[in-house]
Amino acid sequence: MLKLNIVWWDRLFGTYSVQASKADNDIDIGLGEYQDAKHNAKLWGLLRMPFLSSKSFKRE
Repeated sequence: MLKLNIVWWDRLFGTYSVQASKADNDIDIGLGEYQDAKHNAKLWGLLRMPFLSSKSFKRE
């Protein structure tokens, strides 16, 4: 049922495509500046994210 609803939502807003633009393993999830697992893998890191500059999360 959820899949059906998502398809209609995407068709309504014109974002539906039959073919994915990327392979499943290449899809980026989340924000680019917070990709480093060192900062976002633990609860404490997630809780303090809003109070830190995004520059401190850049990958080296």
